[in-house]
Amino acid sequence: MRSRVPLSLALNGERKTLVEWTQDPRCEVSLRELRARIERGWDAEKAICSPTAIRPSRARNTITAFGEEKSIAEWASDERASVSGLTIAARVQRGWNPEEAITTAVHGKVRPARPVTPRPPHTRRPRMSISNEPVSDIDASGVKSMLINGAELWFAGSSGGRATLLDRDQTILVSPEVLEELTASSQIIVVSKVGSIIQYGLPEPVASH
Repeated sequence: MRSRVPLSLALNGERKTLVEWTQDPRCEVSLRELRARIERGWDAEKAICSPTAIRPSRARNTITAFGEEKSIAEWASDERASVSGLTIAARVQRGWNPEEAITTAVHGKVRPARPVTPRPPHTRRPRMSISNEPVSDIDASGVKSMLINGAELWFAGSSGGRATLLDRDQTILVSPEVLEELTASSQIIVVSKVGSIIQYGLPEPVASH
């Protein structure tokens, strides 16, 4: 029987979800490879920071577009990006042109400009070290409102049925009941699916005649 992969990992006092770690510049592997390493019993630092045997660089996390080579995390932070790093990676894996994968918004919705907050040198925002991340009390209308404003909704079936809203630097866990309500009423649709990882989005508006 396969062991259950944890929903988050702690490294050097930081705890992030597996998706968030793959968007971190220190991560050397894809989400699929990271999950496989954890299933094989690798410790967090080795699983996240060890490059693949393909070559001693971020082979799977580097994309060349607009004449520049950057990691997926760096492209997601680029001012030209309209989607998250997870969406960029999934699109490139499905054969999208890298520039289109980076700049094309989900259902034409443009992600608002990323706010830049100056910080003193050698400081960073503190993170809570928690072992179990609680499900939020956000309801169906709240999820839809965030999707309209550029957030992304992902479901990881292999991670115990975890539904997550990604919106800039915040990650919000959506309850299974809310996800079921949204899908059953066709308020959201499947935008992409790679293995057990599903991205949901809003249906295209019906054009009026």
